[in-house]
Amino acid sequence: MSESPPQSLNEKLEFITKNLRVPDFKYDYLDPEVSSVQVAKLQSKLSLASSKRVESLITFRDDKLAGESLPDNAVNTLFIADRVFDVWLRKVGLDELLLPLFSQYRLHMALIILGHSTALSGFLELLDTLAIELRSWCANPERAQKQVVNLLESIANELCSNPDDSGVRIAGELANAYTTEREAKKQKIEPRLVATEERHARTRFSCAIAQSLINKVFANKSMSPAASSFLSEYWLQVLATSIADSKDLSISEDFLLLTKRFRAVFVEKGQSAFRHSDDLLDLLDEASKALDVSIPGELMQGLSAEMIEILKGVPVEASHFEALDIAEGLERFRDHSVNVSLNDWFIDAETRHRECLAYRFKGSGQFLFVNHLGMKMGVDTEASLSERLKTKQLRKLTTFVSLSQVLATTLTGLFKVSSTQLQAREKAAKKAKEEALRIREEQESAAQRAQQQAADIAKRTREIAQKKEEAKRLRDQQKAIELIEKLSLGAWISILAGEERSRFKLAVKFAAKKRYVFVDKYGVKKVEYNEDRLVDGICSGAIEILSDGADFDDSLERVIGRMRIAR
Repeated sequence: MSESPPQSLNEKLEFITKNLRVPDFKYDYLDPEVSSVQVAKLQSKLSLASSKRVESLITFRDDKLAGESLPDNAVNTLFIADRVFDVWLRKVGLDELLLPLFSQYRLHMALIILGHSTALSGFLELLDTLAIELRSWCANPERAQKQVVNLLESIANELCSNPDDSGVRIAGELANAYTTEREAKKQKIEPRLVATEERHARTRFSCAIAQSLINKVFANKSMSPAASSFLSEYWLQVLATSIADSKDLSISEDFLLLTKRFRAVFVEKGQSAFRHSDDLLDLLDEASKALDVSIPGELMQGLSAEMIEILKGVPVEASHFEALDIAEGLERFRDHSVNVSLNDWFIDAETRHRECLAYRFKGSGQFLFVNHLGMKMGVDTEASLSERLKTKQLRKLTTFVSLSQVLATTLTGLFKVSSTQLQAREKAAKKAKEEALRIREEQESAAQRAQQQAADIAKRTREIAQKKEEAKRLRDQQKAIELIEKLSLGAWISILAGEERSRFKLAVKFAAKKRYVFVDKYGVKKVEYNEDRLVDGICSGAIEILSDGADFDDSLERVIGRMRIAR
């Protein structure tokens, strides 16, 4: 690759925004001046959209900058911000009402990246802090909704106005002010709530123990209505109160002994009654008064009269004691399969409310759940909590995933993609360059071959022409020689001298030496040619044969013939 591998977050961002090519997007070449103008225009549009809760920067671009080209880094910045926030909002575990509010912050990430601001790390830390703080938030109670919405909107406006370190710092101060105020209120509420609920938890657990003990000892036993009333209405309160007041939430030996003595007198009767009747009612009354349980005097008098009848052996009216109706059995407080930790957050599948395990009342086997304001959401026994967890009615909030983590992971993946794409483009460019060079060389070679072929053709043409000219010349020479050979004395020729032609007659012909002497019409010698010169002159047109002298011979023969006849 032509560039060294980036190291920091900002270096990776710069590399990816410059080199990434998303298949679905169109990338146009823009010169630096146009790029700068378009980025500034995009930043202005984004800043003005801070209150619109933008949930897709690509859609925003299509709506607000339709048909306008953006530089590569701007297109990729919008894509990265969209991708990071889409992934983060699926994993962060915020309430659905908060997702659009947090989704709009993608706009501010894009502004920070486009502006090459150093505020990116502070921005990521701010959103992670906000998300951690508000993961516990839900729309219950309703009065808390407006405060959180106003907070997130105020932070968004601040970041749009100042997408830099100062804006992030001010936004962080707004978030810290909200957190501090909420935590202060929570600290006032929660301790009192825990103390109150712990007392209630001890009471519920103590009541379950007391009910369990009475049912175990007296259920289906035969006794008088007065004895039944005492057990179910008053002694149950005494036992439960004594257990709740104990350190280890257990029945003391004294109360357990009093309960057994009551059974011996009013249920077993006979000799058992004689052994356990002494001062029993006084002890029961003292124990009740000590725990602020007031037993009507008439009931105590009725029990006293009944005990005298029992000791006398007189039968008393009796019926089976019905087991007490227990809301939460003692076993419901003992389920060691529950594996939860304090401050764990859960979501109720039905109400979608978020609950925090604020306190575990170990001695009574119960759990206190509160909301993000520290207000009570409910109390579960170990068994009921176990059931809610097993049936998925209560689901533990997923592990927090930070925006910083998502961005780092996303950039790692996109860096690999953009690096591969860059390598492919460089390889393709190199191949194209080599191909262009090869084509150029082939074209030059073809041109050279064509030039050589043209030269060869011209040469061959010249040679053919020369051969044709030579053949013509030889034919002309041969023709001239044939004409010359026919020349006889008296033959006339025309010779071009300058621009005029002169006529001369062959007067002497030396056939052996191939010399020819020509005279003018007066018989004066004018020119003498050998055969070669004569041939050249005829071929060039400078010499024209007017007659070959045959008519002279014929005339001479006719003259001689007539002279012979005359004789």
